[in-house]
Parts: sequence; C-alpha cells; structure tokens
Amino acid sequence: MKLNLGKIKFIDSSIRRRFYNLGPKRDLRPLFDELAKGLKPEKINEVNPSSIDEAGVLRAYTERRGIMATLKYERETNRDALDLSYDFVGYDVESKPYLIEVKAFRDAINKNIQLTKNEYETMNREENYKIYIIEDAWSDFPKLNIIEDPKNLPFTKQIQDFFETKKSTEEYFECFEDRWRSHIRIETILKFEEN
Repeated sequence: MKLNLGKIKFIDSSIRRRFYNLGPKRDLRPLFDELAKGLKPEKINEVNPSSIDEAGVLRAYTERRGIMATLKYERETNRDALDLSYDFVGYDVESKPYLIEVKAFRDAINKNIQLTKNEYETMNREENYKIYIIEDAWSDFPKLNIIEDPKNLPFTKQIQDFFETKKSTEEYFECFEDRWRSHIRIETILKFEEN
C-alpha cells in the first residue's frame, strides 16, 4: 500500500511494518543481524567493556554468536534447526525432536548459567529440552558443551531487582559452573565462519 503525504511523495508502509512492528512480538532479528554484520570479532576483541553493558549490545552479540554456532552444529548433524530466539517461547532453537536453550560466554571467569522463569518452566514441562553452552563465543573456534538432561541440574531460585520506570523484581534460576560442568555429555570445538 502506498500513501501520498504531500511533500513526501510515497511511503511504502510494508517496509515500515517490516522493521518497526509494534508490541512485544516485534521482530528484532533484522536489527541484530545488521548489528552482527557490522561487528567483526577481531575488532571486538580489542573492546574492553565496562562492567555494565547498559544497552546490552555486547551481551546480545555474544548470544547471537552462540545461537549461530548452535545452528551450525545442528545442521552439520543433519537436523533441520530453526532459530526461535526472538519468539520468547522458553528456548532458542528447535531442532526436532529437541528444544535447545543456548547460553553463550565470551570468556567470562564466572560461567554460571541463568534461566528465566519462562525458560525454567519450559525445561521442566518439555521432554526433549537441552542446554547448549557455548564458550569463547567470539572466537573462530567456539567450544560447545551439551547438557542432555538439564532437569537434573541443581538450579537455585534467585530474585533480582532492576529499574526501568519503577523498581521491579524478576525471578531467575541459576546453576553454578562447577555443577553444570559435571553434567556435560558432549564437548566439541566448532569452526565458526561468518557469511
């Protein structure tokens, strides 16, 4: 549909809707994909972020790299993997018959995994739920750790305060690194190539 708005000749509203859908289900994939194209790991490795990544850009980039590595691994094992990380369904990748939650780390010292309340409830409700932990996500050779049955992990319920327009609390569930490492089934190094 094209609109004539006086001095502005025509606006293609389908283009605007594609990038600026309103509401909680807005598709952020194009924005993060464009961000990922512009960031090169060799240049980012020089970035020394402060202890607070207020905009969440570096965290989002790390998670995106983890999901891309997961999709690569799943496709190499002849499974048709689908990225659902933008749909907030309680997992990031569907690779039938598995539902995979991806946790990615750049090179953090503390690698405790945290699940949101939605992720934790989905894990306990679904049968074929796995957690993939990607270490060194920014490198060309990320390390993949697969936890086949995360229901056996000892998660601890935590509550975190955060401020937006007012103070709110959020539940999450945390499993400490020494505990999840004892449940790893597969540990492999991937060759990561960007398109």
